[in-house]
Amino acid sequence: MENKTGRYILYAIGEIVLVVIGILIALGINNWNEEQKLAKERITILENLRGDLTNDIENYQYSIQRLEDRQKVADQVLALFDNIPKTIDSAKTARNLLVLGFIEDHNPNFSTYNEIQWSGKLALINSKKLKTALANYKSTVDNFKIIGSNWNEDIKDYERIVSGYFKGDIQQQFLPMDATEVSQNRFLRFDLDEMSKNSDLISRIRHIAYFTKMEINIKKYGIIPLCNRITKDIDAVLASETIEIQKSQH
Repeated sequence: MENKTGRYILYAIGEIVLVVIGILIALGINNWNEEQKLAKERITILENLRGDLTNDIENYQYSIQRLEDRQKVADQVLALFDNIPKTIDSAKTARNLLVLGFIEDHNPNFSTYNEIQWSGKLALINSKKLKTALANYKSTVDNFKIIGSNWNEDIKDYERIVSGYFKGDIQQQFLPMDATEVSQNRFLRFDLDEMSKNSDLISRIRHIAYFTKMEINIKKYGIIPLCNRITKDIDAVLASETIEIQKSQH
């Protein structure tokens, strides 16, 4: 009788051990699956961040090209006012005067960064260095926007003043950007001599030339290199994450 009881007890203990082992295995598999899920989500976030930065860099480069055009035009217009020739290319001059009134409004893409910040998924990024770099980039752009908004107000003031020298009601969104289009425009007539006597107008053109150069330098030597460094950081984290996933699958 005692032997039977002992066997029952051992059997029961064995059953309990098997159940515990089964639970532990199930928990381990569940944890592994959850870690794999989070790892894949982390990689998706990193790839999206990288994609946003790549697009930003391309847009910054295009923006710089447009700003360099404005810089060149500002120098040409100032040189023209310093020494007005007897004959001028009216179409080119009108275009240049109007081009100075365009506002370069480029908004970087922070959709992925904002989404993971609001959802709390920013914590999925394990690299403190990368998180700090992303925050610095966002802060840099936000600060630059404040400065740029003041510059844009100056451009609007310039556009308002120079438009007064053209015949008709010129609206910024309809300004022709091509010399051929300008030559066919009924607003072509303007008085360059009168413009040259307006010290406020000349001062604003000089200011536009100055802050255009500043914006070019900030984007070319500040923001783009920052984006490139963050992109390299993301690539390093992505490589590390990929290796970890491969290890966990073997």
